[in-house]
Amino acid sequence: QDLERETVRIARLVNEVETTQQEADAYRAELAHKDEEFDQKTAQLRRNGEGAARELKRLHAAYAELEEEHAKLQEASSAEIEELQGKVTKYEEDREKEDTENAILLRLLHAELDKYKGQASQFETDLERKQRDDVKSTVMLGLLNSQVDQHLAENQRLEQ
Repeated sequence: QDLERETVRIARLVNEVETTQQEADAYRAELAHKDEEFDQKTAQLRRNGEGAARELKRLHAAYAELEEEHAKLQEASSAEIEELQGKVTKYEEDREKEDTENAILLRLLHAELDKYKGQASQFETDLERKQRDDVKSTVMLGLLNSQVDQHLAENQRLEQ
């Protein structure tokens, strides 16, 4: 009866280990997927940032040209120059706002990634503990089987 109980308990432990392994595999797959999404989003943000930097550089060059024109045509076109300066300022403010939002988004994504890495680490620790428990159970089962074999041999010897 003890052997049967131990066998059932070991079967449950093996089942538990397999379930935990499946959960860990599913979590790793999910983490890999999220990591890939994060990498894609980061690459997209970089591309957007590089494009914006080129655009900003182009706008700065255009602004410099406008200032030269401004010096030549200041009295004749002061209203038109003020309008263009307003547009440039608004674009720079919008760009700065987008950069701030992108930085916040990156921080949030990094925080989520760190959280998932911590969970993965905990799952691995739990899995290792369960594997050690499984090894202990296997050793105990071996000892119990050995004792049963000894008792059977002793019983046979006594019967003879």
